[in-house]
Amino acid sequence: MKRTGPVVPTMVAAAMCSALLSGCGDGDLAGASGEGGVKLCASVEQTGGAASLGGWFEQGLEVATQEINSGDGLIVDGKKVPFELVVADNESNPETGLAVQKRFEQAGCKFIFAPALATLAGPILESTRNTDDTLMLTIASSAVPHLGTDKGANLFMPKLDFPYALPTVVEAAADRYAPKTAAVVMAQDASGEAQQAAIVKALEERGIKVVYDDFFDPATRDFAPYIDKIKRTDPDMVFAGYVDSMVSPILKAAVEAGFTQPVFVGTSGVSSKAFADNPGIPNGVVALSGRAVDVTDDPDVQAYRDAFAERYGSPPTESGSSWGVLYYESIRMLAKAMEIAGTTDDLTSISKAMTTDEAGDYEGRTIDMTFDAKHHAFHSSQVGFVNAGQISEYALIEPKTRSSE
Repeated sequence: MKRTGPVVPTMVAAAMCSALLSGCGDGDLAGASGEGGVKLCASVEQTGGAASLGGWFEQGLEVATQEINSGDGLIVDGKKVPFELVVADNESNPETGLAVQKRFEQAGCKFIFAPALATLAGPILESTRNTDDTLMLTIASSAVPHLGTDKGANLFMPKLDFPYALPTVVEAAADRYAPKTAAVVMAQDASGEAQQAAIVKALEERGIKVVYDDFFDPATRDFAPYIDKIKRTDPDMVFAGYVDSMVSPILKAAVEAGFTQPVFVGTSGVSSKAFADNPGIPNGVVALSGRAVDVTDDPDVQAYRDAFAERYGSPPTESGSSWGVLYYESIRMLAKAMEIAGTTDDLTSISKAMTTDEAGDYEGRTIDMTFDAKHHAFHSSQVGFVNAGQISEYALIEPKTRSSE
């Protein structure tokens, strides 16, 4: 997919689909079955508790669509095929997420990017009979039990799952700061519980004593009681997650309590913004699920930065923009798989092509993403080391391999 010509404008229909609101009308989803082209229907957290993440997801989708349509475009069986993106807001709400999914299915969407939040994707996947007629992608951890099953034949998870991603974050943080004790405080929901389990296991394997381990109601923003309890255990490091809207008030409560000596680690889903909002925290770590694209000296992300600037007028400036990379690369791999398979209709052939090395053979890749036979993603990622609210350094981290499984 070399860019050889002018960019064809990205076709994006941003829609609000809560209870089938007016923004997601028949005009947006007309022809969603792909007649005459490929239509990707994406359920994105544009509003609600995960809105900060949703903005970055949508950026990755839009930039990917722009790149697929640029130059010679998507060529399948010798013909240029238009690639169209329809985005619907799931409001970070499970009920709305189900309504959006139903709307997509009724419209005949064959390619769906499901919600990122496990609490939204989980009910969708549980209620889905199979993926025989839909190729579905989601970065939600709730997809893991369905991968490699008959039900998940065309289900892909373009994000390294927590048992592989988070141990490397723990390792990078421990190598830098050498903590002897740690505290873990996470939201009590599917994503928070999955992250907590992976982090605690990694800490124990590293020989780091877990002196505090607790969950909080995802709706709470009063973290003074939690900080008070954590402070009494005097940990060297505190792991908190899993989105900025949760971690920023945790850091604020820590500053207000004068509890700033530990290293605070924002887990998967947390950006540097949470620390920038609380510069009183001297040392921190953020886990990037993709790759930092807000930097100017990394040649591996320059193509993405250029494409982003072409779409939005300027390059990305936020560390959280790294989330968009997962969407960007997985959608470009999907388009490449269609070219390899020579079809936009045969989902079995497209899914098979997605797992080949050839699916990642295109210019301007930011991360070395591959999919295994069960459709788990495997890729490197990064951590950012934060000093007084700003990331001072990024470090590349390589996940544990699956060769032993």
